[in-house]
Amino acid sequence: MARFTIAIWLAVLFLTLVTPTIIFVVFLINELEGADRATLERRTLREAVSTSRAVEPVIEGMRATLNLLLTYPELADNKFEAFHQRAKGALEASNSYVIVVGNNNEQLLNTRIDFGTRLSDVPAKAGVGEALRKDGKPHVTDVFFGKTSEKWVFNVIAPLNDKQAPLARAVITTKDAEELLPIIRSSALAMGWVSLVVDGKSQVIVSSNDHLFKTGDDFEIPTGLKLEKLTGNAGVMTLEGADPQLFAYSHVANTDWMSVVFGPVKTAQAPLSETWKALIIGSVMLIVFSVVVLYFFTNYLRRGIQAIATMADDLAKGEIVSPATSRVKEIDLVSRALSDASFDRSEKDEKIVFIMRELAHRTKNLIAVVNSIIRQTGKNVETKDELVKAVSARVIGLGHSIDLLTSKKWGGVPLQELIEKQLSTFGPVTKNITISGPGILLKAEAVQNLGMVLHELSTNAAKYGALSTEKGRLTLTWEIIRHEDDGDRFKLIWRESRVAKIKKPAATGFGTQIIERHTAAVFNGKSDVKYGDDGLIWSLEAPLEQFGEPE
Repeated sequence: MARFTIAIWLAVLFLTLVTPTIIFVVFLINELEGADRATLERRTLREAVSTSRAVEPVIEGMRATLNLLLTYPELADNKFEAFHQRAKGALEASNSYVIVVGNNNEQLLNTRIDFGTRLSDVPAKAGVGEALRKDGKPHVTDVFFGKTSEKWVFNVIAPLNDKQAPLARAVITTKDAEELLPIIRSSALAMGWVSLVVDGKSQVIVSSNDHLFKTGDDFEIPTGLKLEKLTGNAGVMTLEGADPQLFAYSHVANTDWMSVVFGPVKTAQAPLSETWKALIIGSVMLIVFSVVVLYFFTNYLRRGIQAIATMADDLAKGEIVSPATSRVKEIDLVSRALSDASFDRSEKDEKIVFIMRELAHRTKNLIAVVNSIIRQTGKNVETKDELVKAVSARVIGLGHSIDLLTSKKWGGVPLQELIEKQLSTFGPVTKNITISGPGILLKAEAVQNLGMVLHELSTNAAKYGALSTEKGRLTLTWEIIRHEDDGDRFKLIWRESRVAKIKKPAATGFGTQIIERHTAAVFNGKSDVKYGDDGLIWSLEAPLEQFGEPE
């Protein structure tokens, strides 16, 4: 297998990281351009829709004004002077005006001027005739130049019937086109972009740029596409050419009007071009900087690894080595580990010898215990099957204690865990069993010896005592008896109740010896057994230090 220096591997790693980065940057630029174009289209369309939505409340306000004016009783009673005064007061703050058109197309009143002033007939371009041909609902006109106002205006016209006003045929609310300028000029457009509102005849109502489009100018889409050919409530398109433009439109609801926003793509995407330049320059600078850093880091890392290799060689020779220092945390960790390994090498040999001796000691101890179980059990059985069964049960009980010690790495075993483990051989610990007492961690010897007596007591209880019947009750309690002079003592009580009278065994078997004698001897304490009418009671009291220590 080919081997290379760390400098080569780091260079390969650098190229592996940088190459996808360069590819990703190129891909990102293309994606950014596409995403920016899509964002620009959405923003342009949103601007057109926003403008049309802002115009709609103005129109709806004029419609609402008309509906209110039609309810005035002065109109139906032909009290036009009173109607003039009332309407002028109602519209004073709205910059809107009211015109009432007579049956012969004459102006009966106009709130722009005082009542009684001689007025001309309503011109055809004011849209009254068209409104009368509609369905009777208020009609929004195109923009036109008003003689009375001498301004570009637009009207909302409501036709009248004889019941509403016998001498009038229509009521008009009129507003100057310039009132819509705050709406159109609130847009934040890029340089060269224009926002317009045009009427049904493609006349400009208001424009964001008076130098390019003035009110009343005819508007044509640069490509020659007619506005009336634009389908849908709103849309956006690209106008191809030497300088591509985006064009968005949105119809103003319940009118023939339309809001238009358009402009060159180049100026709108100018910030993206600057971003591209900055991204490319930054990438080149990053690559150059990375190469320089890689060069110095490779040399530094090589020296650190060579120092570790030297330490490893010395360690293999059995020498004690001191840790090398560097600014790389991982190298320091390996260096300290090698140094510690050189100091621990001799200690580990001693520990192995100690473990082997300890294992031999514990093995001999277990063999002696098992041998004692077999020998003592054999004295009180008559058949081979009885011997096998009795020995197996006791070895299993001893195995439970060994399992606990192994799980605790031959450290302290809680007394309650030992009790529950031994009782579990005869079924689950149920509500018939009560266990209580302070936490005590047992030593290894105490676990084995106390486990044996608990196994024998459980076996007898399962055969003859509290665990042999559902009515039986078993209570295990223990306590620590404090003595200032003589040392603390431990007391454990096994109490069975609600069972038939238990008689003392006629012969002294292995189990009886464990319960009555062995336990007291190994713990240097006192063991007591009582066979009563309500069950067996066994107690053990011995120095606490023989068992272990409180948790």
